Amino acid sequence: MAIDKSGKWWKGTTKEDMLEYLNALAPGGYPVDQVIPQTCDCGCTTFEVYRSVDDELSYLVCSQCRSKTYVTDSEEHDEGFEYELTKCPCKSSQSQVFLGVHSINDKSVANWMSIGIICAKCGILRMPLDWEFDTDVSEESYSKHTHPLPSSSRSSKLSKA
Repeated sequence: MAIDKSGKWWKGTTKEDMLEYLNALAPGGYPVDQVIPQTCDCGCTTFEVYRSVDDELSYLVCSQCRSKTYVTDSEEHDEGFEYELTKCPCKSSQSQVFLGVHSINDKSVANWMSIGIICAKCGILRMPLDWEFDTDVSEESYSKHTHPLPSSSRSSKLSKA
């Protein structure tokens, strides 16, 4: 299915839809080179997304095993900041999550990141956060999002309450 731009909100279902959406937004004024779909070690591909907009920090909570994983280097910079749960206009908080990357220096340095999400209920595309990153793509804060995220056995687990 191709991206649907006919309504008030763009809707999509695929990695390619997210790439087109983020490039239309041009986070930080940059094109997005790639979008990296996020998957938990438990196999789940939907998450709740929490963000601290002013502090440009975020973490994900797996919809299935409830593990919590900070996005890129957010945990290193978290000083007890307040986070808010992002919700779709349809009120759902469950989303497929993609890390959008703009790279420089022959793609060896990621200098702008964005979180792109597709609502698991209605397909609305959103970008709840973007930030300057300037990190070598070989660093752990970048590379941890290129493979399945740690599940509850290796990261903090949140209750379903």
